[in-house]
Amino acid sequence: MKKGIFAMLLLSSGMMIGACNQNTKPAQKDSAMQEEKDFGQQDSIATSKEINGKIQEIVNGKDGYTATVQSTDGAVYFATISHANLKDPKTYKSYQVGDSIHVKGDYWKSGEDERITVRFILDGK
Repeated sequence: MKKGIFAMLLLSSGMMIGACNQNTKPAQKDSAMQEEKDFGQQDSIATSKEINGKIQEIVNGKDGYTATVQSTDGAVYFATISHANLKDPKTYKSYQVGDSIHVKGDYWKSGEDERITVRFILDGK
């Protein structure tokens, strides 16, 4: 019986020593992957932009919609308007195709598409 207990203690202490001596290489790999991810995100840093324009199309989503807006200078933007993204969700408004819109938010590019995550709806409807 004593031999069995001694063998179990020896085995469990060996397992504990092995667990404490972990390999640190996966953490280094994760760190390199994070640096790569951070570098890629630098290309799409959002800046603030304000646009005026006319809504060409609306695609409804879960808690809002994306409006394709042709601005007064002729550029086309995809403006995402949702309760969650607005600084004051009470200012949320539904628009229709053909309506004029004036918004401000985070500007970013996705491929060739110019996008705005709307933070402020600036005009009254």
